[in-house]
Amino acid sequence: DAEGTRSATLAAWLGHVHDDDRGELRTALDALDEAGHDSLWRQLRVRVGEAWPWYELRVLVAERTVQGLPGRLVATLSDVQERRSAQERERLSSSLFQNVHEGLVIVDAELRILDVNPTYCRITGVPRDELLGTVPQLLSSSSTDAITRQQQSTIWAGLRSQGHWSGEVVERKRNGDPCALHVSVFTVHDPEGAVRYRVMMISDITEQRLQRERLERQAHYDELTRLPNRARLTQLLVDAMASSDRQGHLLAVCYIDLDRFKTINERFGHSAGDRLL
Repeated sequence: DAEGTRSATLAAWLGHVHDDDRGELRTALDALDEAGHDSLWRQLRVRVGEAWPWYELRVLVAERTVQGLPGRLVATLSDVQERRSAQERERLSSSLFQNVHEGLVIVDAELRILDVNPTYCRITGVPRDELLGTVPQLLSSSSTDAITRQQQSTIWAGLRSQGHWSGEVVERKRNGDPCALHVSVFTVHDPEGAVRYRVMMISDITEQRLQRERLERQAHYDELTRLPNRARLTQLLVDAMASSDRQGHLLAVCYIDLDRFKTINERFGHSAGDRLL
């Protein structure tokens, strides 16, 4: 009969629907038997060869029988795989923007901030609402600080010549504390080649820089006196002798000794010897 044919046809078509989507679709189709339920909309996966692309299914009850059951259905199936993929990429990009460990800033062609992520606000100590519409200090031309202006000049030289720049800079947080940042800036162009956005990524490397400077000091300077140690003295002597040879100057080395220093340590303790040094 017609009902049996319809069920067989529907069952055959449902066999092509992904297992994870089939149950909800079957329930939604059954609901069309009830008065007041005249349409349904679902996104589902349908087998095409070995793949499971996404489709958008719309079903409309065009006519009902005397008993009130659907007598004629109009269904459309639209390929939405590309749209789903674009939405998925957008969700992924948004998630990365919000959760990445680097601070991210997007500015327009006039260098006004369009958006920043939470990491950037955490590094700078400035809330997002106060940053939107302003110009980042590293890209601004209004600074009077000599170091900042030199950093800005270096950044813009790279942007104009190559479209991007990467390096280390020194900035100050809102509370005035200095911080070392690794900064990367790159340009996004529109289809006509004009500047559309500039994106800046920053990482707080203050601790790494302090550790590096600490290791360099330990390798070349005495911790107590802050004077060059033996390794550093050797390098200084090599450089001085090379300069003396090139320029024909004499080089003098003065050696200072402390008499009975061992006695001072033994009698008054090493802390007294450290103060003497």
